[in-house]
Amino acid sequence: MKKEEDIKDENELIVLEILEKSPEGLRDSDLDRKIQLDPETKVKIINGLLSKGRITLSETIAGETVYKFLSKEKIEKYSQLTETELPIYQLIEDAGNKGLSTKEIKDKTKITTVRINKLLAAMVDKNLIQCYVSIQAKKKKVYMLAGVTPSSEITGGMWYNGVEFNSTLVESLCDKCIKFIESQETGTATRNEIVVFMKNSATAGTEVRDQEEMKEEDVQSILNRLEFDDKIEVARNMGSNTIKVTLSSGSSTKTTINHAYRVKKKYVPDLAMLHVPCTYCPIYKECHPDGVISPSTCEYLNDWLSESMPKEQSK
Repeated sequence: MKKEEDIKDENELIVLEILEKSPEGLRDSDLDRKIQLDPETKVKIINGLLSKGRITLSETIAGETVYKFLSKEKIEKYSQLTETELPIYQLIEDAGNKGLSTKEIKDKTKITTVRINKLLAAMVDKNLIQCYVSIQAKKKKVYMLAGVTPSSEITGGMWYNGVEFNSTLVESLCDKCIKFIESQETGTATRNEIVVFMKNSATAGTEVRDQEEMKEEDVQSILNRLEFDDKIEVARNMGSNTIKVTLSSGSSTKTTINHAYRVKKKYVPDLAMLHVPCTYCPIYKECHPDGVISPSTCEYLNDWLSESMPKEQSK
């Protein structure tokens, strides 16, 4: 059992240790399943931990009590907050790297917008929270705890400089991807090979905050863009592989198909065909082999054929 200097009661230590293992909080019914306590002892323990500031209480939508462990670091931060700032801080804390807008905070707390803005400004000054402008709406500000890296939903990931889309970077990476595929002996490259190359290669001549920010899904978005623009195509299926993706709510896995890609050949029309007199003839609908107007007697068509055919054939 971990030693806690401010807690002497053995039962309080046990409950605190249980709650520490559930950072998202533990419902009252779940706590009862983990430790058997009579109601009177349980109330005494909870009140003791609350008075020491080691846990917080909240309610689910169904009205069930939820207990949440407070580390000493959090207690130190909470001590800097006023009684009005604390619930707002905790809401922002629960939002993680997606943050909360002023409107969302207002809906949850019923505090006026003017008052919320003052409280948020005070917490920003204390360096407890930070403010970001979301790319999804340029005027929408979201708040999250200081030191938390915002999700790509907020910043746009490596594709954005602030709130501006970095088209130079995207075009550079698309060109780099195409050149890599073309450089292969077979003229094809698998998804896995492209992912490794793109993540490890430098992006010379472009403004990149940190090339290590490129993730596997970023490379896939480049491939999707090139395929959508008809610049590359799938040559064959090279099997599937499972990748681990880290989401704001935790880790997840998904299966991806390891396609082999090749650069799509551009169709270049025979320019000579564009000058066939039939294509712009005003009476082409009346032209047929047995008619008054016929391909065999059309002087325009005969002139075009004589000019188009090699001289040896026209003799």
